[in-house]
Amino acid sequence: MIGINCWFVMLTFLATSIAGPWIKVNKPFYELTFHNTASTWPQAKSFCENSRSSLVQLDVSSVKDDVYDTVRSSGAISTYWIGATDEAAEGVWKWIDGTPASIDWAPNEPGGGLEENYLVIENAEKLSDYPSNHKGGIICIKVKPPDMMLSETKLTVTLYKGEKEILCMVSGFPTTTVQWMKGKMTKPSIRSNKQSRVEQKLVLNLKQLTIADEGQYKCLASNTVGKTTTSISKTVDITVPSQPSILNITTSPCNSSLWITWKPHLRGIGIKHRFRIVDPSNSTNHIIFFTTPNKISITSIVASLQPSTPYFIKIDPCLTTATCFNHYATTRNATTGGLPGPVTKTSVEMTDDGCCNISWAIPMFSNSMYISDFKLVINSTRAKISPYNNHNYKIDEILLRSQITSYVIPKVFNRKYNVSIQAKSCAGFGPESGAVLECVTDTNVPSNLQAPATKDKVTNDGIVEISINAPDESNGPISCLFIVVQVNVKRRTLSVLNKERMNKLNNSQLEDEYIAIALNTTRARQDHSKLHLKLGDRVKTTCDISGQNNASSVTKNLYVAYNRRLALTETYSIFLVTSTPTKKNVLFGASEGLLIEKPYPDGE
Repeated sequence: MIGINCWFVMLTFLATSIAGPWIKVNKPFYELTFHNTASTWPQAKSFCENSRSSLVQLDVSSVKDDVYDTVRSSGAISTYWIGATDEAAEGVWKWIDGTPASIDWAPNEPGGGLEENYLVIENAEKLSDYPSNHKGGIICIKVKPPDMMLSETKLTVTLYKGEKEILCMVSGFPTTTVQWMKGKMTKPSIRSNKQSRVEQKLVLNLKQLTIADEGQYKCLASNTVGKTTTSISKTVDITVPSQPSILNITTSPCNSSLWITWKPHLRGIGIKHRFRIVDPSNSTNHIIFFTTPNKISITSIVASLQPSTPYFIKIDPCLTTATCFNHYATTRNATTGGLPGPVTKTSVEMTDDGCCNISWAIPMFSNSMYISDFKLVINSTRAKISPYNNHNYKIDEILLRSQITSYVIPKVFNRKYNVSIQAKSCAGFGPESGAVLECVTDTNVPSNLQAPATKDKVTNDGIVEISINAPDESNGPISCLFIVVQVNVKRRTLSVLNKERMNKLNNSQLEDEYIAIALNTTRARQDHSKLHLKLGDRVKTTCDISGQNNASSVTKNLYVAYNRRLALTETYSIFLVTSTPTKKNVLFGASEGLLIEKPYPDGE
């Protein structure tokens, strides 16, 4: 352990004590440094290696001449170590890089036998063998990187015949090893030596180049002295344009496939091509690979796409499924056929007479010539219902020719419509319109009101029993039932029945006409289809025509009826009148009249 520590201290001392060279010989491609500090063979070898150089070898004439000239100059010591030894096999001398050493020995040398295995040059230019513990000077050689120049740094291949040569010109010491590489593969090249320069020629056969030959090529030059290697490299970028062509894209109205006619570039024949079919609306990406066997264009079918959908088509050449040349991609837009898309510009509006008018336009991206029909599915129900009427759901389907893009729903009062629209082509019906249209018609008076009926005559008390059939409320809920009486007017109909006239009756402004009974429909019916009433019982009744029937109801909507006693000497026309609230007003409807003749003629 003490011996090792002492050796470490000695090496440290050596490294610091011989840091400065006696003399330097600087040449274009190498540098010689001469150190006059006496050192053993191991010390000399380690010192050079620690300074990133090597003990000098005398296997190159220029180096040998520089060493000889220097050791015989003034200031040189008697011996210097040279990088050669026969320690591995007696008498077999090798330079320290392992190559055989051809040595011009001094007379009677080598003569040390097994004891002297290391080469020394004496200041008399003699080469002799010495033992390793001899103390001699040190000659280190440091090789400089070679000089390199390329005839091209970028090349775009556009010609299809002949050859293209790219020269890698290298100068260095010792003679450099030069090779062309692409990635980790060595490319065939031609070497020629011109004086101190090496030319390594990369030859490209332009006709045979494909996109697989595109990439970065590297000229790598290196030289080694002892155990020290220096190197340099430069690159040339070679591009081989190989953009394919899309000649045509065909679609069918009856399915959603794309027929893409295309051909590869001459440089891309026989290699894979990636098809990317992209739906920009949702970034759906279909990727398919096709290979062309020759330069003739081919048609590739891309199926299972969405119908009536615009797609972005991109084709690029690939070496593998994971290595594609996106910069040579060719692009095109196309819209699939097949099922038509949803109709567009759907709208609904009320006509002047209160009907629902539905309109639409053909589906986006669809050719109108391929649309044969439009189907309307109309779901309807009563917009407003009373306790005695159900919703009355109905579904109607209407098929219209493609030239028609609007439809007026036949007028029915008190209906709420939900309408969906589908376009039809030879592939079938497309999806329903995105927004379901809604339309609501207004309420109205009952379509048919039956006249009151009676089997009795007016009693001596001035009362007669009448019956009325509960009105149909399909056209809208009825807020009030009124019995209107005309005195000594033999009419079967009420003329000009409106709110103004009813207000006059409500205020008793008409002498021969009055409201005898006012009934809230909900309270009056109580699930009876026929109502029995007494006319002339002198009972006061009221009803709110707005249908609110609460304490906060506005007074102008409250109608007051007084059931006057009937006279035996009068003739009466009895009418059933209904009130139906609408969006803007209240409408009144009237039945035909029930005529009650006076029981006794005049004078009886």
